[in-house]
Amino acid sequence: MGNTALMGMLFDKFEKQARENLTQISDYLTAGDAVQTARTSHALKGAAGALSAWGVQEVAARIEHAARAGVIDNVLTVIAELQQEVDHCLAYLPTARTSFTGEAAFTTGRAA
Repeated sequence: MGNTALMGMLFDKFEKQARENLTQISDYLTAGDAVQTARTSHALKGAAGALSAWGVQEVAARIEHAARAGVIDNVLTVIAELQQEVDHCLAYLPTARTSFTGEAAFTTGRAA
């Protein structure tokens, strides 16, 4: 597998994971589930770090730390910030794909 195909798979996987994790984090926070909030925030933080999505990584880390400390009451207000960072990152993916490959918006064609 070449670098272009690998990056395409990483972009595809991140796009799917970021959307799913954002929904899950919000649901877990609403349910008051600090353990699952921390786990899912940690997963999103790692995925964001792999693609240098520093804004997503930073906000996910804040949510993870608050959840691990059991202080999730005030974290619901941070969800809007996480949503904004994820939206910003996902909006940039087509540009990232183009700058990596020189082609307009490639995908691997595989489910992430």
